[in-house]
Amino acid sequence: MSKLSLLALIARRSERAGAAPEDQQEVVQLASSSERPWLVRFSSQAAGAARALIWGVSLFVVGVSLLSSLSRSSPIDFASSVRSISPETSMDLDAIPEEDLSTHQMGATESQSSGPAANASETVAQPFGEASAPAFRVLLAAWSNTTSGWVAALDQETSSYTEGDLVPFLLRIDDAEPGTTYDLELTYRCVVAQRHAFDFVSSLKADQQDPMLTAPGPGRTTPDSSLIVPDDASIEFDGSDGATIAAWGATFRAASEPEPQTDCTDAKTINISIVARDSTIMLVWTGHLASSEDWGEGNGASAVFAFNLDVWVDGAAKQILTLLPGSVAE
Repeated sequence: MSKLSLLALIARRSERAGAAPEDQQEVVQLASSSERPWLVRFSSQAAGAARALIWGVSLFVVGVSLLSSLSRSSPIDFASSVRSISPETSMDLDAIPEEDLSTHQMGATESQSSGPAANASETVAQPFGEASAPAFRVLLAAWSNTTSGWVAALDQETSSYTEGDLVPFLLRIDDAEPGTTYDLELTYRCVVAQRHAFDFVSSLKADQQDPMLTAPGPGRTTPDSSLIVPDDASIEFDGSDGATIAAWGATFRAASEPEPQTDCTDAKTINISIVARDSTIMLVWTGHLASSEDWGEGNGASAVFAFNLDVWVDGAAKQILTLLPGSVAE
């Protein structure tokens, strides 16, 4: 039955029942408004529900985003908490032109030493070429005379060294094979931009026992083997008489004089061979910080922007330790 037919039927029945004309009209209006097709009513209700759902989802997303932004913490400066020896803790001074080094002033690169140097920790040495990874691990560290501990680099926070001081160094080889010979090169920068840095290698003083007793050092003061520091004929005041490089867990096999045996213009290298007697080998020595009293005003270690001491163990990556700006005072 159509909608018009339904309305006509309702009107006739209202007339037969004796309803007043105005009542009949009201009945027709009520019937017309209440008899919408079910599909139309359902579509209207569905549209309303959909709108409500969309609004609800939108409010939920906005709320989650707001809570997330409020609870998000500040980014952590992971760089300042790094505690391991890595290439990032050292500077490849060979990559810096000499004329650039000569123009730098102490502390000119404060960002490179913005916090305490990383504590010394072990790193797995990487092989050269296609060789397999070495079975041993190498560590190179310097003694901090402000924190009384071994560190991966020296800067204004970890060093109060002055020209003429002896800086202790530690080379540690772990997982060594007893009976195996290990060859290494100890290279120190004696001149940087025509200014003197480390001018010779020496040994610990009698009162410098803490470096040997502090981990990751040997833990005892008496070494298993000692090597008399080879004489550098180009330096008359090296004071190396009786100075030694000490070894624990190994014995010295051979050593060369510092090369080249001429006045230093860049770096000098001492070649050393050791035979492992234990799975852990430790070598301790010192580097003498050049003094202006020996080389002339403004030519001591405090005038050098930054400089390295390197150790290269055959079969492993070169270990680089850097004295950063401000680590040496006059």
